[in-house]
Amino acid sequence: MPSPIQTPPETECENVSLITLVQYLFGYRSAILDLATNRATVWLGLIFVITAGLVREYDRENLSQEPWHLLAPLVASLATSWILFVMVYSVAIYRGAEIEGFWVTYRKFLGLYWMTAPLAWFYGIPVEKFLPPEGATNANIWLLGLVSLWRVLLIVRVIVVLFNAWTVNVLPIVLLFADSVVLFLFAMAPRPVISFMGGVRSAHGQLTAEMVSRYAGWWGILTYPFLALGFVLVFVSTEPEWVNVMARVKPSQRIQPTVWVLATASLVGWFMFLVASNVFHFLAP
Repeated sequence: MPSPIQTPPETECENVSLITLVQYLFGYRSAILDLATNRATVWLGLIFVITAGLVREYDRENLSQEPWHLLAPLVASLATSWILFVMVYSVAIYRGAEIEGFWVTYRKFLGLYWMTAPLAWFYGIPVEKFLPPEGATNANIWLLGLVSLWRVLLIVRVIVVLFNAWTVNVLPIVLLFADSVVLFLFAMAPRPVISFMGGVRSAHGQLTAEMVSRYAGWWGILTYPFLALGFVLVFVSTEPEWVNVMARVKPSQRIQPTVWVLATASLVGWFMFLVASNVFHFLAP
């Protein structure tokens, strides 16, 4: 049976520009393929993941004494991207997609996974500086929800484009993966997940974060069987077939210098925030 979406012969991809980065974050098909077929995307994404670590921790931990906090987003992204890719790869193979190879395809997927890292820059908004404690807590939780939802929808769109699949077939895979990660964190984390993921620090905020975490945990438990069933139904079905679109696309030639300038500037800028924040905490009485 032909693919559910007729895939026209692909032409050569465009060079990756700043516009490409913005378009990617909003799920443009052309931007996804431009980044997926460029070998340097994974290195560009790595820089953005490092900046995500700086954004999350620059005003929360003493990184001069505990620099390992910067590695947390990198390690977490490697683990979670690998798990999600195994799930997607298994379904793609079963649904007839001709895959180039596990590690070759994973490298492309990892680059796109890491390219969602700039969304974490929202966490760097110092809401505590201009909002009261209760307002800052609510703002942090809403920002966490916004970024989490945006990332889920973007990854769904990425998989839909890469394998020419239906959204209804991809959504159960990504939601089951996300639910599994959240429930794992709830079980293993020493404090409420919403608290450390959202950067909630005040005593009142801790109580709010604990309440939100409890509701989110129960919701995750209740929906898990349905998501698992949806994944099984997607996996066992062989139609409609998936298509490895990346194999039909000529690689994009290069990433424009302005993109590397932005990545480097963001890395240097957030590092400066890190240094300034640690100096402030050291000098404060």
